[in-house]
Amino acid sequence: MSISLETAERMLDNAVSAEEAILTGAQEYEYKNRKVTKADLPEIRKSIQYWEKKVREIKGEGGPTTSWGIPM
Repeated sequence: MSISLETAERMLDNAVSAEEAILTGAQEYEYKNRKVTKADLPEIRKSIQYWEKKVREIKGEGGPTTSWGIPM
């Protein structure tokens, strides 16, 4: 299944909104059809990283992330 750029960007925006809401004091926030709290930040951050990568890949910007084992 191919994900459109629009979908990937929307999912990234949703994840960032969830992180922002939790970090700015919301006790809970609805994300992925469930309530998330500060304890869910690691999961939210993994989701942000995933969708950032997807957006870059779709845009053709997903080049190598390491060179000889050294992060670029």
